Amino acid sequence: MRTSKTASIATAGPRLPEAPRSILKGSSLAQLLDREAIECLAGNIALVHPAFDAAGFQRDALEGLGPLSLLRRGEHLARILRRHLPRTYEDAVAILIRSLTPALSRTEGLGLGVFFYLPRVSFVALYGLDPAENGGRDPFETSMVAQHELTRRFSAEFSLRLFLIQWPARTLARLMEWTQDPDPHVRRLCSEGTRSRLP
Repeated sequence: MRTSKTASIATAGPRLPEAPRSILKGSSLAQLLDREAIECLAGNIALVHPAFDAAGFQRDALEGLGPLSLLRRGEHLARILRRHLPRTYEDAVAILIRSLTPALSRTEGLGLGVFFYLPRVSFVALYGLDPAENGGRDPFETSMVAQHELTRRFSAEFSLRLFLIQWPARTLARLMEWTQDPDPHVRRLCSEGTRSRLP
């Protein structure tokens, strides 16, 4: 029998974990990817992929998490997701996309909760460039779809730069198309993701 918390998640659909609106004095950004965020991530995936071992994922995700920085936590959680999702990259990404919350219609007042999507961006960065991770098939299109969806909720700049390095012509051609995208978050990625240095 479901607990009331699980039932409320299933009724409400995918959700973001609670997060502060700004960086709090004495706290670390790494805390944005803590136990609650991991539980939320597991719950969102289980909603769309019932075979997902949410308890096993949470157990593995918490192991070694403590000392990691925010970016390292994103990579750590991406690696744990890889162990718990279907082996073919394309199939795994389809599940991650289905588990997303609705695209943002605004950014004001949302605070730091969107960093919840960092593990998914890290997943694309770690596994979306190698055909061997995708049953030998070119992963480019799957990765572009994923980054298009992720940037509508967070930002895909951390993964996009790797595609610019490995496939500059293909990636720039896609970004030129996205400069005409109706979603301002996608258009923003075209400049944000092509900066050689962060400001």
